[in-house]
Amino acid sequence: MGMTPPLPTPPWRGQAACRGGNTGIWFHESSDDRTASQALAVCTNCPVIDSCQTVSMGNADEVGISGGLTEWQCRRGRGEQLT
Repeated sequence: MGMTPPLPTPPWRGQAACRGGNTGIWFHESSDDRTASQALAVCTNCPVIDSCQTVSMGNADEVGISGGLTEWQCRRGRGEQLT
C-alpha cells in the first residue's frame, strides 16, 4: 500500500503574512504566551486570514496558531471536548 501524496498548497498561502517567517512562533509550547502573542499579531493584519481560519477549523490535526486562532480556539470552534 503506497503513501498518500501531499495535498497541493492553496494559492492564497503565497499571500499569507506568515509566509517565510519564523515557523517556531506558530508551534510554541502552550505555556509560552509571549510567543503566541507574536504569532497572533502577524495574523491580525494578514490578507488571507479568513481562508486560513477555514482550513484550521476543518483540520482536526492542526496544532499551534493558525488563522489567528489558538489550537484551543480551533478545537472549541469544532465542538471538540476540551480537557
